[in-house]
Amino acid sequence: MKLNLKTIILFFELFLANLAYRAAANYAIATSSKYAMPEIARTKINEAIASLTDLKSLARDRIMRLADEGLQYGIAWMIVILKTALAKRKAKLAGNVSAVKGAEVAKKNPGGEHVALATNAPVTGDPNDCKNCPARAKGGGAISFAMGCETFTHTDFVLSAPLPIAWARTYRSNLGAFDQDSFGARWLTPYSTRVDVAVSTRGKRRGKLSLIHHGSDGRSHAYPLLAVGQHHRDSIEEVTLTRLSPSLLTLDFGKPMPAGTPSDWRETYELVDTAAAKVRTQAKQHFRLVAQHASNGLAIGLRYDHVIAATGEQVLSDIVSKQGDVTMAHVGTRPHAQSGLIDSLWEIREGQVVRQLAAYVHDAEGDLVSAQDENGAGWQYSYSHHLVTRYTDRTG
Repeated sequence: MKLNLKTIILFFELFLANLAYRAAANYAIATSSKYAMPEIARTKINEAIASLTDLKSLARDRIMRLADEGLQYGIAWMIVILKTALAKRKAKLAGNVSAVKGAEVAKKNPGGEHVALATNAPVTGDPNDCKNCPARAKGGGAISFAMGCETFTHTDFVLSAPLPIAWARTYRSNLGAFDQDSFGARWLTPYSTRVDVAVSTRGKRRGKLSLIHHGSDGRSHAYPLLAVGQHHRDSIEEVTLTRLSPSLLTLDFGKPMPAGTPSDWRETYELVDTAAAKVRTQAKQHFRLVAQHASNGLAIGLRYDHVIAATGEQVLSDIVSKQGDVTMAHVGTRPHAQSGLIDSLWEIREGQVVRQLAAYVHDAEGDLVSAQDENGAGWQYSYSHHLVTRYTDRTG
């Protein structure tokens, strides 16, 4: 028979009843042998029986309360405590005690093995640092874990405005598409981003004619060619490409917005023919950046009024931050007359040059070897085949 709390209570009730009946019978036998049972005896017996009956009810109530989990120190309460403790109890680990090294304890959890797989997809690019937080895409320096390339950014000036002109130069060691850029080989800024119409050399579009966007962080992404009116959404990078016309392409960054609602950030590019001397790195045609638009109506416009006589190339001449029709900040460039490389940048107010914001020196290979910021502090760079081998910052 399975013993449980109800069975124990039943046994206890029978036991109490048996005691009551025995007490009454024994008393009756003991007194009846000498003389007839008087009235007072019968009263005592009845009182004893009633007392035992009350005791039975009280005992039953007390025992039933022990089954309440909320009663501290009750049987059910102690059972819950024991079950909880057993559930938390960890398996003991085997330990070896060495007279030389001391104690060692080892535990192996199944499912955590790391093995090499031949089916892993090859790495084709670096992750977006902004979306990779808090995981780190780079080591303590500037070397990418995925591609092994080096990336770093140096800021020369920030011109205050509702939409500031922040001149931050980014170097990326594998950015071969910018080997002939106007700011030095493999350097780019937020105002020199570009979309090349070229054959992709890696990734899913390898070997296909694509729109290759070179972003301000130095990473490049290949997208399908678009007919007028078509668009393409890259949900990973959160950017939408739209071909507005044969010569205009827009990139909208951020979450998709309802029709008629401006995106968080838009960049507009226009299609131009590449200078013959730069076709090797930029293909025959590319889209150059002409405008940046914020969702609050602020905008930055770019002009390419400088024409290099030796090559016929149009290079960046002006960067203008506007609020409506009002110019809030204006930066002008001064290119080298022969190479087209940007030698310096200047702040312009009301059509007049106010001060120098940055100055640059390039070597015969087109590498940026010296840079000076708006405060006159500078950087020095050394290269081997366009790869930075050493640089000193503004503190030396």
